[in-house]
Amino acid sequence: MMVDRLARLAPAALLLLTASACCVPGEGPSVITVINDSPVAVRVWRQYGTGTADGRSMRVRPGEVTRLPAPSSCAPDTYFARAGDGRTVSEGPPVCPDATWRITLPTPGPTASPTSS
Repeated sequence: MMVDRLARLAPAALLLLTASACCVPGEGPSVITVINDSPVAVRVWRQYGTGTADGRSMRVRPGEVTRLPAPSSCAPDTYFARAGDGRTVSEGPPVCPDATWRITLPTPGPTASPTSS
């Protein structure tokens, strides 16, 4: 009797499993691809639309390509990248899934030189 019940449920279970598998993204959670096109390493972090910054930051070296978590749909969040000398750039808002952010830093300003009198 139990075997008959399982035999009847097997096709329905297989159909459910197949239907749910077709809709799961191949890469898992949504991501944003980050490419550091600058000549220096940067620290990257996310600030949510509420103004709260994610406490984690990640170092991205020159030329490195990495993936960072992104919302499942566009959100009013912003990603920031900061070089050791303080130059900062941002991406967003919005931050959208499957986007690519190529980090390029502004050229550093002129350094102050002592004046002679």
